[in-house]
Amino acid sequence: MKKLLCIVLTIVLGISMFSVTSVFAASVTNDIPGTDSKCPLYVENEARFIASGSIYGGTAYVKNGPFYANGGKDNWYIDGRALADKLMIGEGAEIDLKNNDVKELANIERYVPDNTSFEAFRFDTDNIPGSEFFEGSKYNDGTRNVTIGWSQSSWGNNDTYQSNYTLSENSYFNELTISDTLDMNIYVPEGEIRIIRAEKVNFKGALKIQGGGKVIIYTNDIFGGGGYPNSNSLINATNSVYGNPDSLTFVYTGNVLNLSNFAKISCNIISLSKKVNVSNIDFNGNIYSTGDMKFSGTSVVHGMIYAPESNVTVTAQSIIYGLTVCDTAEASGTGTFAVGDAKTIDSEIIDTIINGGETKPEPTEAPATEPPSATENPIPTDSPIDKNTARVVRYIVESGEYSLGTMRIMDHTPIGHEDLKYKVLDESSYVITGPQDIDGYDVIKHKVQRILNTTDDVFVQRENEIVYSRFGRVDSNGYDTSLTIAPYVVPQIDDEVNTMWLAFGDRNGKVQTVWMVIE
Repeated sequence: MKKLLCIVLTIVLGISMFSVTSVFAASVTNDIPGTDSKCPLYVENEARFIASGSIYGGTAYVKNGPFYANGGKDNWYIDGRALADKLMIGEGAEIDLKNNDVKELANIERYVPDNTSFEAFRFDTDNIPGSEFFEGSKYNDGTRNVTIGWSQSSWGNNDTYQSNYTLSENSYFNELTISDTLDMNIYVPEGEIRIIRAEKVNFKGALKIQGGGKVIIYTNDIFGGGGYPNSNSLINATNSVYGNPDSLTFVYTGNVLNLSNFAKISCNIISLSKKVNVSNIDFNGNIYSTGDMKFSGTSVVHGMIYAPESNVTVTAQSIIYGLTVCDTAEASGTGTFAVGDAKTIDSEIIDTIINGGETKPEPTEAPATEPPSATENPIPTDSPIDKNTARVVRYIVESGEYSLGTMRIMDHTPIGHEDLKYKVLDESSYVITGPQDIDGYDVIKHKVQRILNTTDDVFVQRENEIVYSRFGRVDSNGYDTSLTIAPYVVPQIDDEVNTMWLAFGDRNGKVQTVWMVIE
């Protein structure tokens, strides 16, 4: 079995063009010694630049050629530099600069190609995790379809969950769907890798990675949705910020990968297909491909495109910022290979894929695929408290600040329901007490975020339906009287949070503060 990937590309003129080194998600070093230039493109064989296809910044390398350009001299000045400043071409490689000044030929720098070569990423597809890998998980055999939708239900082989559903164990689905405008979370603690397999993923909404760990999704089909440019498909990203691409890696095993109409996606993709078509997306991360690749429409890519045995084409208004390694290359329309930052895929992820997902820890008293129990994160206490006082964690949404303290537990009677009374946390009674260092208490923070995400979604959805004088809090005990703002919220949170909590709103459709009892 061949293993390559985690590479650093270092250009050393006249000695060795590229050296291969194992790294841990390090930045790709594509600096050219003695210059301010970087390498945006390495081509083993033919490179074709048609119409206004170009190179922006840095110096491209064409090892064996031929090199062909018919777009006219002016098209090479889009960054203020002439063609000769953008290329190094192997000694003896044929050059055809149709429509260009023949003087350009003499100025293109030549070099003696070394014997460096790159392998495409390969692994034994029999190593894709099967049902036995997922034994003990709720979804373990690839027969059920899971959808994040607007109401919770189960029928036939279909399960539907509300927005902000959190998956916290290795799982094997038939189809996994996130409906338009809705969210799904995958929780994995720092230092762990969550393995997901789905025959098809259809992400029209947002996928969020929580907990600090990494996720690998094996699939035969990847779909976005919403229709460009109005897509709501945000994968490990928000409208304004990319997530860490090493938090999420797709291993694509289908025939042709068509990646389109995602608003923003930050991940790594390892494609074993014969062809990859990328159109109209904002992408951050790496794509390793064993097949030909085409970037079209208004695609913008930040990262590394690694297809050493294949053709890479950029066309229309597409642009790749980073580094592209390929066998042959073509740029047409205003397609551009541009200098930018690039990182390799984390070596731990590569090793996990090659080894069939086998990073799963040995079972302990608590399943390794579930968030650890809250008792593993004890909070230090100063002194005993009475039965009407609770020790709590507070989270302020605007500042992102956590603190520890105490709150009174009081009787609550909802307006218009004077015959009812139940226990709630008194939001006016919070007092910060005791040690405040809660770094590392990932379980507690995860539960607080679970409460926030679920209740905040309800506040937004019900914003126009609620009289604001009665709208502004969701209490964990409210469910017992059927007076909670949305009856499905508390049972959904109770899957992970089995203590008293309060989500307090700003009366404008957003959660402002979350309190949760920790003892």
